[in-house]
Amino acid sequence: MQEKADAVLIKELHNDLGALTEDAPAEVRLEPIAELQVVEKPVVKKPEATQAAILLARDGGLDLSEITGTGQDGKIKKSDVQATLQVREKMAEAEKEVKEVRLNAIQYLPDSFGRYESIYHYARTIHPMGGLGEEIKSPQEIKDFIEQDFFAKGWELAFVEPLGFGPDGLAVLWIFGKLRESLQARHKEIWHIQRTLGSNIMEGQITGFGADTYLNSYLNEGWSVFCAKALTRGGSEVPMLWVLVR
Repeated sequence: MQEKADAVLIKELHNDLGALTEDAPAEVRLEPIAELQVVEKPVVKKPEATQAAILLARDGGLDLSEITGTGQDGKIKKSDVQATLQVREKMAEAEKEVKEVRLNAIQYLPDSFGRYESIYHYARTIHPMGGLGEEIKSPQEIKDFIEQDFFAKGWELAFVEPLGFGPDGLAVLWIFGKLRESLQARHKEIWHIQRTLGSNIMEGQITGFGADTYLNSYLNEGWSVFCAKALTRGGSEVPMLWVLVR
């Protein structure tokens, strides 16, 4: 009796769980579970460095993985860390200079007291050589045009915004306000200075201290900073546009 009961039980299991038996139909048979593959994480090798370089980097808050070693087989030397620290220091100086110039610049004030009777928008591209068409002017051409066609005719500079670099130079937007008859213009002359704050003087960049000396020479001649604009930022370079008036 027990054998017959076992046979019935096996048959029922075969019908209900046939996918688990070897003779189950192919369409319901479960595939064997594949063996688990153990993937080993790659071991990140720490850069080789001298003890002096390690201590200096630690004191300066630098990550050795961000420093390129110039020693044998790429080993990081103390001088490599010192060079990285110097670049970081110059970047901090440049960014500080940008903030200081912005704080000392003349702030744009909306025409809330009816100073102007009309507004005019003027957009052109500044190219060092100029002469490439009506839309592309040299700094001197821009200066002459603004002074003769705006300042001399009762207009005042209200706002300046660089629009970005293009293949033909730096696009700039100027906004002028026509003064009411009872008011006097704040300035009669304008000049644009474009430099890159950075550390690579061999490529024409200027340091923050160099920018101070250069701009102060204008301030000593009666010019004022109308605005200072940081155009873009990349690495240790900060392209700048200063607009001076007097």
